[in-house]
Amino acid sequence: MAGRAEADVIAEAIDTAVALGWALAAWVAVLAAVGTVVALARLATGAWAVRGLWRALSGPLTAEQAPQAPESSQTPQRPTEPLWAHSERHDYEDAA
Repeated sequence: MAGRAEADVIAEAIDTAVALGWALAAWVAVLAAVGTVVALARLATGAWAVRGLWRALSGPLTAEQAPQAPESSQTPQRPTEPLWAHSERHDYEDAA
């Protein structure tokens, strides 16, 4: 019976090794998922902070660097007639 007991011990050891392998694979998958979520959260937080900083700094810089338009001495004249109105009247009898 000594041979049979040794075979059972070896089978149990192999079974235990396989079970531990699956458990390790499950932990690796869980930790990879958690790591991915943490990495994406850090990226989103960093992008949000950079966007806020960019908006805070770009406003004053843009206003500071904006070229000044030369002031014209003439004020623009509004047309007396609408653009779609023609200056000469048409008689539509000619078309018939």
